[in-house]
Amino acid sequence: MRKALIILILILGFIVIVKAVSPDEEMRVRIIPSSNSAVDLEIKEVVKEATISYLEEQYDKNLENFISNINSTIDEFNFSIQSYNAKGELVNHQFYNKRYNNQALKDEEALTFLVKIDAALGDNWWGVIFPQFLEIDSTDSIPVKSYFYEKLKKWLRS
Repeated sequence: MRKALIILILILGFIVIVKAVSPDEEMRVRIIPSSNSAVDLEIKEVVKEATISYLEEQYDKNLENFISNINSTIDEFNFSIQSYNAKGELVNHQFYNKRYNNQALKDEEALTFLVKIDAALGDNWWGVIFPQFLEIDSTDSIPVKSYFYEKLKKWLRS
């Protein structure tokens, strides 16, 4: 009974910590190339760099201000990438379960700066741009081991 109570307290504490750290508001960026051909993937990289540069200029720690900055300048951004037959827009976009920046991102619709290049049929690149701006590239993967989880498993075995 005592172990069960301690486990319950640990679980509830973990939930409280996760809720305190997890932002309620999040924005992502997603860039979809026309195809997976070498030329289209090179174009994706050029558009990606232009997109990151643009979003860095518009970034604000306040989400409403960030959105407003994007909305007031998106036409200029689209003009700058039109030679690649690309267009950006701010939309609610469906994402699926992923790991990013040591966090599990759930299957959900998220506010997204979506850039489609031509047919938009290739493998996409994406990242989280709010509340934190692209801390780790989404292609990076880092194995995570929980110190507390390992200690709890060891303690429960004893």
